[in-house]
Amino acid sequence: MRVSTAWSQQLSVNAMMLKQANLTKVQEQISSGLKISTPAEDPAGAARVLDLERTISKVNQHQSNISTARGRLGFEESALDASTNIVFRAQELTIQAMSGALNSDDRLAIKFEIDQLMEQMVGTANTKNANGEYIFAGEFSTTPPFVKNTVTDEYDYQGGTVQRVLQIGDTRQVADGDLGLNIFENIPSSIGGNRSIFGTLKALSDGLAGPFNSDFTGMKEVLADLDTTLGRFLETRTSVGARLNALDNQELQNEKYVIDTQITLSETQDLDYAEAISKFHLQSTALSAAQQTFAKVKGLSLFNYL
Repeated sequence: MRVSTAWSQQLSVNAMMLKQANLTKVQEQISSGLKISTPAEDPAGAARVLDLERTISKVNQHQSNISTARGRLGFEESALDASTNIVFRAQELTIQAMSGALNSDDRLAIKFEIDQLMEQMVGTANTKNANGEYIFAGEFSTTPPFVKNTVTDEYDYQGGTVQRVLQIGDTRQVADGDLGLNIFENIPSSIGGNRSIFGTLKALSDGLAGPFNSDFTGMKEVLADLDTTLGRFLETRTSVGARLNALDNQELQNEKYVIDTQITLSETQDLDYAEAISKFHLQSTALSAAQQTFAKVKGLSLFNYL
């Protein structure tokens, strides 16, 4: 079988073009630092890279949620601390008011401070976070949870009834706040049924302004309810602390998972520079040799030997 000179030269050209393409591919890999430049080069590897990147993105979102939840719970902890101090002061004033040595002016002075404590308590119950959201309003975070009813002169709960949660792991959620309804309202009372901390403080204020009961029955009831309120606050603060610990633990787990996934991603897509540079030199040498061979073969002719 005879091979034409043109066909022989075309085969050489095709071989050089293939070597040039291989060399270009290695150059692109070295430039980008990636083993896979396009999905067509390694469909399975490219799919694996996308899956790993999606996983890292999802875990990073969980980390962002943890940061958000930690901030919101931090605001709640501060508000509960302030509320606890208000109740402590109300207890001190109640005990002080139970002294038979006080006159009506003394009791009115105590009433004035109790009214101030009421305003402070409403303020803490309507605490906002850094984003302007009411932390005790549940899903109605743009609505003040406690608003004074001008008819009854009581504070009514206007917040939501659904506790908000954030996803902090694939199978783990955490409540980023508590409902004011469950903290400041529905507190078991010594007089039967439930009443809010606002109702308890109002009862104390009204009692100080009205006729004084020498057996201190009303004061004793207020003290008992204030003590129950402190128990409610303590229970909530304990729950907040447990959730903050859970956030810390989950954050560490997420960090480790991201690091492990990034290592896998690196092994899948990152280029081995030593291997790539070695391959580059080999293919560059091969291309150069092919080019030199082609130039010599192209110059051959029988007329050179006649």
